[in-house]
Formats: sequence, C-alpha cells, structure tokens
Amino acid sequence: MEKATEIFNRLKIIKGITKDVGLSRLLNVTPGTFGNYKQRNTIPYKKLLSICKDSNINLHWLVTGEGNKYIKPLKESCTQADREEKIKSINDILQDVDLRNLDKIKDELESKKTHDIINYWGLKAIYQTRQQMNRSADIAFKALENQLDIIAWGLKSFRDAKGKAIEEKISNGLKMRVVAPDPNSEYVKQREIDEKEVEGQIKNTIVNLTQWIRELKQVSPDPSNVQIKFYNSLPEDFYFRNDETLFIGPYLWGISSQQTISYEFKGGSKGFSYYTDYFDKLWNDKSFCKGVL
Repeated sequence: MEKATEIFNRLKIIKGITKDVGLSRLLNVTPGTFGNYKQRNTIPYKKLLSICKDSNINLHWLVTGEGNKYIKPLKESCTQADREEKIKSINDILQDVDLRNLDKIKDELESKKTHDIINYWGLKAIYQTRQQMNRSADIAFKALENQLDIIAWGLKSFRDAKGKAIEEKISNGLKMRVVAPDPNSEYVKQREIDEKEVEGQIKNTIVNLTQWIRELKQVSPDPSNVQIKFYNSLPEDFYFRNDETLFIGPYLWGISSQQTISYEFKGGSKGFSYYTDYFDKLWNDKSFCKGVL
C-alpha cells in the first residue's frame, strides 16, 4: 500500500497543482494540518473520496497508482438521462468503496506504518517479564565476545547463573562496564521498600557485585577491561548490552525487577544507537557516576 506523500503527489499531478499550499486548499485544510498529514503518513480518506467524486478521478489509481487516472469517460452519443444514470452509478460505486474497502485500506496502511516504525527502531521483542527476557538473553550471551555493558542493581541472579561463563569470557578479553547505585544511597533504601525487600538486602547484593568485579579484574588480561561505577540518583532503567543485542526495561514501584516488562533491540537500529549512546554519555559523565575500583 502506498504512502500518503505518494498519494498526494498523484493528486497534485492530476489536479495540476505544484505546491503543497495549493493541495491544502483543495483538501480544505490549513497548511499546518496538511504538513501533519505528510509527517505522520495520514491519509484523509473522506476528503479524497469527495474529490474523486467531483472530478471523476479513479480512486483505485489515486491510492495505488494502478489503472486509469479517470473513471471511463461517457460516450458523446449518450443522452442526458444516460449520463445522469451513469454518473449516479459511479457515485454508488465510490460510495460502496467507501463503505466496504476504505477501512481495509486504512488498516493495511496502519499495519505498514507500524511495521516501518518497528523496523526503524529495531524493536525485536517485548517481554512481559524480565524472566521471559532472560531466555533470549541467554541465547545472545552464548555468542558474547567483545562488549558487555550493564546498568542494574546487584545482578545476583546473573552472577549466580553466569559467573563461571563470564570469568572465562573475561579471561579471553571481553570488556565489561557496570553502572550500579551507590549501596549507601538513600535511593537503594527506598528501592528495598518499593520491592518489599528485607532492609539491607539490595545493598548487600551491590556490595557483593563490587567484590565480584574485583575478582574479575584479576583474571582479565587487562584489568581496565572490567570496570564498575556507582551513581547516586533516581534509578536508571535496567540496561544490558550484549555485543549487538540490547535488552532494556524500567524499574516499577511495587514490582520486583524480574517481573517487569522488558524490551529487546537489534544492533544497528535507531533504538540500539539511542540507548548505547545514552549509556556512553552516563559512563563518561563524572557528575553522574564515579569509578569504584
């Protein structure tokens, strides 16, 4: 199905209009509204149908670019009654298209628009919980070789499940950067309340995470390949970059992090670049986070 701009260009051609302002007058909308049509890929179906009726334009050609530009002209030998009857028939057909097919056309256009947005941002999957996300993260983890960047709390489940595998990958040159809340932060205390955890539980997981990073530094061929920094502000989103795969999700009040919705973005996409650039900005901002080891 065609994009709105292509339909508007065909309408310009058939009506002899060269500028958008002229087309906005034809559609009886302001130039600003017409600009929004183009930017949002919105098609004013009822207005186009009315123009087709008034100008005898083939709606199918206008929408798809296929077929004749005009409804088949009436023969000169037709009587006035014949002409009126044929015009009424054409109007009935166009009205029938409006009632039966226009919703389908709109749905197809919206479906394509949604597909284009998802493809542009590289949204590969949405997981109802982080536990579900972990299954896909496990698959991506097996191929991990170069860069692992994480924003999280204590990573207890990850350390328990992947500790030995991470140690092996670190010894083979994997680079790892972790951003975590300062364990002594008031925000950590508040998060323990939000998740209904025992006092000191999250703090202890961050302390243990720090010790784990210290141990990983010892097996790395270059200790600077493994780093951790603390921040002291409201929680960042969960962030887990595995080479060219990115998992991200919010921290929600009253819901444990493992039960929170999460998203997966593919490498090279707009979403992947947006979040990886943001991570690098946070990592390099000394006013946000500071090195620990």
